[in-house]
Amino acid sequence: MTPRALGTSNDDLRCPGPRLLPRGSGGCAAGLACALAVSQSGSAGELTVQVSKRGAAKPIGAAAVCLGTPANLAQFGALVADDSGTVKFDNMGIRTPLLLTVSKSGFQGRRIALGGSQMDRRVNLTLVAGGGGPTCANAVASGQVVAATAPSTEAFAPAIVDFRINRGDATTETAKVTLMYALSGTASHYRASSGEDIEAAEWKPLASEVQYELSGTAGPQTVYFQVGRLSSRDGADIESTSNVAVDSIVLGGG
Repeated sequence: MTPRALGTSNDDLRCPGPRLLPRGSGGCAAGLACALAVSQSGSAGELTVQVSKRGAAKPIGAAAVCLGTPANLAQFGALVADDSGTVKFDNMGIRTPLLLTVSKSGFQGRRIALGGSQMDRRVNLTLVAGGGGPTCANAVASGQVVAATAPSTEAFAPAIVDFRINRGDATTETAKVTLMYALSGTASHYRASSGEDIEAAEWKPLASEVQYELSGTAGPQTVYFQVGRLSSRDGADIESTSNVAVDSIVLGGG
């Protein structure tokens, strides 16, 4: 499959909810922020990009990957990584310097420069959790070609702008508390946790006020809170997540 040019991406736009590549592409996570390996086994110039989470060696599926030049950041394609975090660009045996842009909601986007080459290459790129950074817009699944369009407002991930337990009270006499929040953007679900590993918490339908039960004994309690917009598109589950908000309260007044 030869990627088609899809138009210029914009650093101020978030990556729209993409579709997934078919399963089967290989790849391994890299421990370094960016490691470039060059294979001289062929001259077609195949470029393989594998995206993973920094420090966790965990592939990032559905990441948007753009390959292009400063004039057109998606000149050679804007594709979506498969479950192993991998995309492939064929027939890239050119000497023109390239720019590689990778982004996904919930992670900080990255852009790196690649020198031109007529050999097969592999790039292992890691992303850190968070937001901001460069973005790859209008990415599509392998084998699909679409015209470049401006992302709709649904492409923007929700953000938590305010979060408080019991309206910001310092103490509570009961473990059952109310989580109150304010958002920018739209969300459909939330998850909350008493530990930093909020990714292990279950997604639940979002309400205007969320009831939550503190864990542990009397004393300081911390709650981590995140919202997301979960939907299905073309048979793929799309998840856009917000930043993680944190607030604390003392249980039992002690």
